[in-house]
Amino acid sequence: MKILRQADPRVRALLGVPETRAEGLRLSRFVLSGVAGGQAYMANTLTRQLVLLDGDEARTLRRLRDGEADRAGGELAAWLRREGWLVPSDRDETAFYLQLLSLLRDVFPSKPGFKRFTILPTTACNARCVYCFEEGFRSVTMTDDTADAVADFIISSGRDGRISLLWFGGEPLAAHPVITRICGRLRTAGVDYVSGLISNGTLLTAPLADEAVNGWRLQSCQISVDGRKDDYLARKRFPDRSADHYERMMEAIGLLLARGVRVAVRINCDGENLDGIAEYAGDLRRRFGTPPLLFLHLHTIFQLQDSERSVAMQEALRRRSDELRSMGFQVPGSRFKPNLKLYYCDAEKPSRTAVIDPEGLLYSCENIACQKPWGDVRNGMTDPEQWAYLTRETPLREMCRDCGLLPSCTPYPDCPHRTASCRDVTRIQIEDSIACLIANPPSDGADEEPEERNDPC
Repeated sequence: MKILRQADPRVRALLGVPETRAEGLRLSRFVLSGVAGGQAYMANTLTRQLVLLDGDEARTLRRLRDGEADRAGGELAAWLRREGWLVPSDRDETAFYLQLLSLLRDVFPSKPGFKRFTILPTTACNARCVYCFEEGFRSVTMTDDTADAVADFIISSGRDGRISLLWFGGEPLAAHPVITRICGRLRTAGVDYVSGLISNGTLLTAPLADEAVNGWRLQSCQISVDGRKDDYLARKRFPDRSADHYERMMEAIGLLLARGVRVAVRINCDGENLDGIAEYAGDLRRRFGTPPLLFLHLHTIFQLQDSERSVAMQEALRRRSDELRSMGFQVPGSRFKPNLKLYYCDAEKPSRTAVIDPEGLLYSCENIACQKPWGDVRNGMTDPEQWAYLTRETPLREMCRDCGLLPSCTPYPDCPHRTASCRDVTRIQIEDSIACLIANPPSDGADEEPEERNDPC
């Protein structure tokens, strides 16, 4: 047995003394097993441990899966008892997990103040992708007065120490003077901040890239694309038809990489553009190579996530991801991270992240169309009932109660985005993540791969 990842120390500390008896135990339903990257594995979605198995150990695991925990001996069974993978047969593991989650949230509370601010300088966009989830949004751009109020709100409500700003949209570069104005006011106030950006990249120029790095303190950027050039252009509706927007997007990637910005290229997939992914990756490699700051992500557009095609799409994306890795690209897995997630997304923890729209209204999620604001940057909280609703202890959806993948997921019940066949899709994603870990074991037990932003575009 080879231990590829140790337990989340927070979870391990609260598990207490594990069962060491050999009778009356069964394998936890939070244990996943299978073959990933050509290697038999066993993973615990609660403790976040990952081990690789040899042939004898895989046979012992099969006996445990068949309910023969009392008769399973050997080093593997002893280790599973010590680590809490074998649990009392009468344990209600859902209740146990929810109690553990509640304890972790109490024991490791967030510091006061907002850690991150997601800011929409504008809801306008020059690309107008045919699948955009913001279709029909009212186009609004932040005024100078509102930008100043946003900066003042950040100064007064940000957490002590470094904070992060995420520039979202619309297309945030369509309102780049707003970003420059806010950041200038923060620097004058001595705020320690760094920035991230989600963009289509087509409006980036060399002078603007310099401003982003030096003034906005840009560290990372997600560029959203659609694959090779003909697929890319077929899914865009740029008002300006005279420019080569594909070339502008590719130039933007180069400008950012040259300035030391980490670039995550997100390829939005709709099933019709899968065959062109390798061709697009080849274009990237010819221009930039496969530098350590460049990452590729494949993502199903949200319209297909809640459809009967979701599982087939995820399988197809997994095969394409393997192909991209064979070309030398970093394609991180993101569903088996080293620490148990205490919150599914920022919307579930509004006291940690504030989302600010172009009019200065405050939300808990980037998808501002699906919710009510809880306040605004000039007056703070203006709707205590909405804030109380957002900060309540959210119930577990009934469909999730008996799911073995629960600790890797625990979806936020108010999220407007659903995934059909979510268990199959999540398992595929977890196994892809595990295959990445097997191929590139983390150093010192830490995962180096950045996680793609969970925006719904």
